[in-house]
Amino acid sequence: MSSLQEFEASRGHISRQIRSLKRQSIVALLLALVLIVYSLYLLAKLDTAKQKLLETNEVLEASKDSLTRSNKALTVMNDSIGKLNAELDGWRQGLAAQNNPSFQANANSAGHRTVSKYLTNERALTRGVFLANIIYIHDRNGNKVSAPLQQYLIDQGAIVPGIEHISPKMRYASTVKYWHPEDLPLATELLRQVKAMYEKYKSPVANLEVRLQKADKKVPKGQFEIWIDK
Repeated sequence: MSSLQEFEASRGHISRQIRSLKRQSIVALLLALVLIVYSLYLLAKLDTAKQKLLETNEVLEASKDSLTRSNKALTVMNDSIGKLNAELDGWRQGLAAQNNPSFQANANSAGHRTVSKYLTNERALTRGVFLANIIYIHDRNGNKVSAPLQQYLIDQGAIVPGIEHISPKMRYASTVKYWHPEDLPLATELLRQVKAMYEKYKSPVANLEVRLQKADKKVPKGQFEIWIDK
């Protein structure tokens, strides 16, 4: 092979390598452009996500402030309820003393409804024993005794807002509920009166009992609930 042929062969080989390098450079450039575009896209998405995160944080801070204000309002409300309960107790005590002078003489220091001689005196219990007490009645639809029971309790001075008929799907026991230990004597008397009313209408209630509920300062002293499963 002559020198000229070798030169031509070398030049051809170099030309092929140059073309190959050009193709590789173009591919690399295109890949770089794709990476740059994708990086810009990710930066835009990151900026959007950052903005949404900031907005979410602002919402959370606003919710936190609102919750704090709500908690403060609930605290104030609970304090107000406590004061109202105390005023209601005083009002009941004064009203009971006006209507039955023996109340003040026989009530002990535990509460205006925790009494000994007063509650064991049958004559004293026959009139106004539930004076100013709040009593709620719950029964099943079709109960014909709750209405006269409500009227009887109102005649005894109780505040009976209404009668709530409970769905048969909800199971519960026949109970007289109270929330303050010192209300047990009156709850027991209320139980006796409820039994007597149902027996009067020839519809006795089985397994009726008094039950102390979990302490709740929102429930004032002298408040009761009657639950009759019939």
